Amino acid sequence: MNAEAESLNRDLRANAEAIALWARFDVEGKLLEASESLRELWEHLSEESEVFEIEDCLCFSRKDQRRFRKVWSNAVKGQNERESFPFLWGEGNIALSCCSFDAELGSGELVRSVKVTFEDHSELAATPSPLELKMDRDSLSNALNSFSSGVLLVDAASRILWANEAFVYMLGWDFDTLVGKKLPSLFRSRPETKAVLGELADECLEGRRYRSELVVYHRSGFPIWAEVEGAPVRFSRGAASKFVLFFNNVSSRRHEEALAQGSISNLQDALDRALKHKSKIARSLKRKTQKLKDTVAESDAKTSFLANMSHEIRTPMNAVIGFCDLLSNTDLNDEQAECVEAISSSGQLLIQLINQVLDYSKIESGNLELFEDDLSLEYLLLEIQAIMAGKAKMKGLDFSIENSNLQVKNVLGDSIRIKQIFVNLVGNAIKFTQKGVIKVYASSVPSEKSGFAKLRFEIKDTGIGMSKSQAENLFQPFKQAAYRRGSEFEGTGLGLAICKRLCVAMEGDIWANSEEGEGSTFCFELNLPQQRNRHAKELLMFREEVESDLPMEERSEEKLRVLVVDDNPNNQLITTKLAEHLGYEVATVSNGIEALELMNREKFIIVLMDIRMAPIDGIQTSRKIRQGQAGADNADVYIIALTAHALEGDREKCLEAGLNDYLPKPLSLDQLSQSLRKAEQSIFA
Repeated sequence: MNAEAESLNRDLRANAEAIALWARFDVEGKLLEASESLRELWEHLSEESEVFEIEDCLCFSRKDQRRFRKVWSNAVKGQNERESFPFLWGEGNIALSCCSFDAELGSGELVRSVKVTFEDHSELAATPSPLELKMDRDSLSNALNSFSSGVLLVDAASRILWANEAFVYMLGWDFDTLVGKKLPSLFRSRPETKAVLGELADECLEGRRYRSELVVYHRSGFPIWAEVEGAPVRFSRGAASKFVLFFNNVSSRRHEEALAQGSISNLQDALDRALKHKSKIARSLKRKTQKLKDTVAESDAKTSFLANMSHEIRTPMNAVIGFCDLLSNTDLNDEQAECVEAISSSGQLLIQLINQVLDYSKIESGNLELFEDDLSLEYLLLEIQAIMAGKAKMKGLDFSIENSNLQVKNVLGDSIRIKQIFVNLVGNAIKFTQKGVIKVYASSVPSEKSGFAKLRFEIKDTGIGMSKSQAENLFQPFKQAAYRRGSEFEGTGLGLAICKRLCVAMEGDIWANSEEGEGSTFCFELNLPQQRNRHAKELLMFREEVESDLPMEERSEEKLRVLVVDDNPNNQLITTKLAEHLGYEVATVSNGIEALELMNREKFIIVLMDIRMAPIDGIQTSRKIRQGQAGADNADVYIIALTAHALEGDREKCLEAGLNDYLPKPLSLDQLSQSLRKAEQSIFA
């Protein structure tokens, strides 16, 4: 009995399944199977038919399509859904159907398929009465009138069979006027619109969907851009007899696109103008680049000329000043001593003029390079004291430096250029002060830049002073105060101009306060990066060196051997005499090859090396010495460069080549003495 009941239940369920309208689709929406009732309702569902998708059995607008895709997305994720959509019922009829979407799981709890059930199939299975057909049409009309999109039902002859309220409102026509009209006549179609409408009708009547955008016209005459989507109403092996059109007003979007296109057009015009301007700039840049190359070439030629002229002038002046130093240390009568002093002063003045012209030329050409080295201000001021105190003492002037207000002790800066400013200003003070005092005040003031120290230095003298009118062009090149012209105070007028440019290069300034007959005060400020304290031992060593004034011959009981390498006989002679006067045993050679040969046989403590020689110059010779080609005992010998080249960078080139020190010609006895003392301290430290 139980077995018969179970069999009966299975038969009832099978009959129910056969009668029900359902279809099973894979997760991509492709039909897998359908109930017998649904296959009878859809004639095109047969074994020989093409792939059939769920969207083929639904007829909806873009808005409904978005709603359907959301429902379908939830269903394939395993969420059961129930929603109403327009459904194709048999012979091209459209009805609103309540659709159930039931997810069916496979292995791993993943959705394998979705079963869609279309409800209310029992009423459609029976032959409807006229009243029931009217009720169905009314229900369908109400449903389609709820759409925001315009909807038209059109037959194969392009006649309008039905229109919803949204379409009537869109074009301003009443329903009765629309029904029966043909699409082309309704839209006042342009040739391109007629072509679109013809293609749309052909595609839909052949069973395919179609989408496009075209211009339709309101009853009052203004155009409306509409997005049109067409779909066949009835699927069969032959052609469909009707199709449905959905209209969406896209005039606002088209207007925005037109504005954007106008903006793009404006941007294109702007781009064209920019490209023309770029081409103009490129041509201008090419001309300026060529001009810059010409300027650089001219500057290089000037630099080369200045270097050669410097060398040619300094070479004979080396002999003049050197021999004057030697003569001044011999027994001379008053007249002879006066003549030697005049020769030496004139030579020193000529060298000073050459140095100023070279400096100003470098500054004006933009080739001045400032270095940032660790700089102890106390160390620097001790150097200034050592350099200038002797000159002041020779004129009977008191010279001192006051730095009690100098709070900052260490900075980063170019000590050579800072000393150049001091030597110029203090030198001028000594020159224009006949009696009295010269005092330097050093102090620090607040800086506007974080991590920087602003330093202020004042050089006060009791000299002749100057009036305001005389001081107006004081820092301009080739200018001097009127009273300073003449043999007593001659010069190029470049010294203060160079000081001005050096101060500006170090983010500072320079100025002067003076009254005629009351002396002058020259002030300058520098803005330099701060640095940590210098080692106290190093400062103490320098202070002891400055305070020590013993002659070289008292420092060494035994004469040290020095080799002089110079191809100019006069320079070779004066360098030898100066070194011998300082207590050294001297050997001489005329070029680098001779130096290497002699050094392979004999050992030397110091080499005084001329740089400009043939066949190999001093830098090449020094490199060969460092490589051991002058003997292993001489590979580390202390080498001092002697050169009449005195341009920016010459010192650095020599030091990079392995030389230990650098002396510009012409040599003075004091310069050579200081350099040799420095060499001994390095060798015997």
